[in-house]
Amino acid sequence: MIVILVVLAAVAAAVWFLLREKAAVLPPGQVVYSDTSRCAISEPITSHRLRLTGKPDYVYALPDQAVPVELKRHRAGRFGPRDRDVLQLLTYCVLVEDVWGATVTHGLIEYRDGRVTIPYGPGERRQVLDLAEEVRRDRVAADVARDHRDAWKCGRCGYSGACGQALSGR
Repeated sequence: MIVILVVLAAVAAAVWFLLREKAAVLPPGQVVYSDTSRCAISEPITSHRLRLTGKPDYVYALPDQAVPVELKRHRAGRFGPRDRDVLQLLTYCVLVEDVWGATVTHGLIEYRDGRVTIPYGPGERRQVLDLAEEVRRDRVAADVARDHRDAWKCGRCGYSGACGQALSGR
């Protein structure tokens, strides 16, 4: 009986996710890139010049611009989109602009509880490029300070045993 309930729950979740994916790109326009198919593997969008790469869930084209769309399984909640979700989407905006030469003025994050429009312009582009440079510097640094106070996050980190700043009891 428990196995049947687990299977039914899994099927219901799969059907819900597939229906949500089909409804996710509601704005008018033509889908020109998709990384949501379970069958086909999309090539990442890569800017060798900026040393960035990424795979947005969708990019759709309007007559005068392209709009990256990112689907999230979680809710935005009452505090709005998470910083990491926004930076991920903004990185896709930079990539679409740089690699495809498209005009990008915004992107969309589709959460379980609604859609959030994220504006994109020169300031957001600079933010992404500065953060990318910071990550590159940290990759070669001898020691990098932990950037959070979340024991749950530390407990799941592959480096928590070696960082010397772990918050978890691992």
